Amino acid sequence: MINKLQNTDIINAISTIDIEITALNELKNLLDENLTKALDMIEQTQGRVIITGMGKSGHIGKKIAASLASTGTPSFFMHPAEASHGDLGMVTDDDLIIAISNSGESRELIDILNYSKRFGIKLIAITKNPDSSLGKAGDIVLKLPLSKEACPLGLAPTSSTTATLVLGDILTVAMADPLDLFAIDKIIETAECSIEPVIASEASIIKKIDEYYKVADTVDKITLSEENEDFNWTEELH
Repeated sequence: MINKLQNTDIINAISTIDIEITALNELKNLLDENLTKALDMIEQTQGRVIITGMGKSGHIGKKIAASLASTGTPSFFMHPAEASHGDLGMVTDDDLIIAISNSGESRELIDILNYSKRFGIKLIAITKNPDSSLGKAGDIVLKLPLSKEACPLGLAPTSSTTATLVLGDILTVAMADPLDLFAIDKIIETAECSIEPVIASEASIIKKIDEYYKVADTVDKITLSEENEDFNWTEELH
């Protein structure tokens, strides 16, 4: 049996967890009225919620955008470099931009910040430094903790990206339509399968969704062609 107190790998792992938990506790203490203002702004947005960020912040931003979209808030990720090469044309007056930068000084975000200011597009800034270029440009600032990274060199984003991810989850959970989530939960409960093999019973879930929302039988359903009838769609989830 491994002695956890003598195993360096486990000691380092526990240290990483503890450092990141500390960051999350600091994030909890930073939550203020700006969170409510940000949620109100997202809720009042008539267009899409556009997430942007560079490097590791960008990777976290992609996850936030995907989570928002999957729970009913139209959202997508826009890469800062691509934004400067034409993708800003996708942004409309009805949209909302959420820009992420731990330092708040990512050079790649400058064009997006100037664009949002020029055309009056609402901007939520997620950064640890409210006095940074990003912080000053934001209509609302959601502050990240000034906690140390779990990386021993203090370079690789670890605690900061975890805090950003959790902040994104806070927004996602708050914006999720409770009625829709309740409906899906009830659909899964009444589907002809247990919770564990839900993925293997897609047809049953879809049938229940059709019944719940009273989808007419006359609606044409897309089906697999004969040569693809043995296709295992669950493999595409991995």
